[in-house]
Amino acid sequence: MKGRLVNFSQSLTDYLEKRSDIIKQYPSDTFLWGTRRGFSYFSKGVGVFLYLSKAQNFPGGIVLYGELRESKELNQKY
Repeated sequence: MKGRLVNFSQSLTDYLEKRSDIIKQYPSDTFLWGTRRGFSYFSKGVGVFLYLSKAQNFPGGIVLYGELRESKELNQKY
């Protein structure tokens, strides 16, 4: 998956501080990442790399690897 530094920062803060109501619904070791529609071809148990695009003062690169536990469409923006 490809993402932006600002989105990663928001997800990381939520992972560490459990601010959103969404993340509070999951086990404490869960990192949430939102994608646009059309990424539903991922299935449970698949390995996922998160690659961040280049940004000012950031060269881009892989920042996270994990296993997909669940994929679902939310009614709210994350």
